[in-house]
Amino acid sequence: MFFLLALPASATAAPETMYEGMVGTARVVLSIEENEGEVSGQYFYRTSRLDIDLSGKIAGTTLRLESRTTGDQLVLTRQGANLTGALTTSKGRRLPVSLHPAGVPVGLPTTCRPS
Repeated sequence: MFFLLALPASATAAPETMYEGMVGTARVVLSIEENEGEVSGQYFYRTSRLDIDLSGKIAGTTLRLESRTTGDQLVLTRQGANLTGALTTSKGRRLPVSLHPAGVPVGLPTTCRPS
């Protein structure tokens, strides 16, 4: 608690948030930072590991991001801690997106509960 009180008042930017999941059938990692309605970050496909820049806006639970490098557009909606939505490529191909916070186990059997 003391740590939060010790932060300077000018520290309004949220820390970087890491997500992992799927774009279509490809595994990806997404990193974003939010600051007063603006969003920036990057993502990469696990097969290529080439960073693709992103920038955009957040309104409510919806993030709208675009890459100036590739022309890809992402529209994501927060559902709890997860992000879902679609990526539209510069060629008009639309792919489903499903992301969860990085490092959080997904798809565990319901019998595997923390003790």
